[in-house]
Amino acid sequence: MEMKAEALLTLRRYEEVIELCQETADLAARNSVSINANGEPNISSVSEKAECSATLWRPYLICKSYFLLGKLEESLDLLKRHELATPAEESDGGTRKCFSSLSTSIRKLLSFKVYICLLIFRRLNFS
Repeated sequence: MEMKAEALLTLRRYEEVIELCQETADLAARNSVSINANGEPNISSVSEKAECSATLWRPYLICKSYFLLGKLEESLDLLKRHELATPAEESDGGTRKCFSSLSTSIRKLLSFKVYICLLIFRRLNFS
């Protein structure tokens, strides 16, 4: 699924990327819990790491799709929710760096957007 989502992103079919990631998120969450021989959930650091890396690509590709669609507020909102839901020790360094880089870019663009709106507003009021 991740490869399909990345292919859709490459083809600039951003709405389809968002839809695919959202539709498969619930299914992935249900399938990510492994069961040990006693029928109990397996809680090992190895399975947690695999589950973490298997689920982090979805919010990242959704955020990136929103970003490329110009929906900066939606992308930043999703990034904030992801940061609150995912403790720092659960995400690996590479994933954290990708999210951080995207978040920084979005925040800078939004600050420019606010600045430009203020300039336009001032110009209109003084005309």
